[in-house]
Amino acid sequence: MNEKKAYSVDISVSGSITVMAASEEEAQQLVDNGLAGEDSALLQEIISMLKDHIDNQDMQVTDIYEE
Repeated sequence: MNEKKAYSVDISVSGSITVMAASEEEAQQLVDNGLAGEDSALLQEIISMLKDHIDNQDMQVTDIYEE
C-alpha cells in the first residue's frame, strides 16, 4: 500500500474591486483595512469576489511541494 504524504499546494486567485479614494495610498489603506476586518463591508466585497472565482474555478495551482 502506498504511504500518503503531506503536500502543500499554493493556489493563486486574482481579481479586483473598486474603491473610492483620493489617492492610490488611500485605496491601498482601505483594502488593507478590509482585509484586516476593520471594514466589514469591504471585507464582504473581497470575500464575494473570491467566492465568484472559486465558484467558476477561476484559479491556478502555482506550486506543490512536500511538507
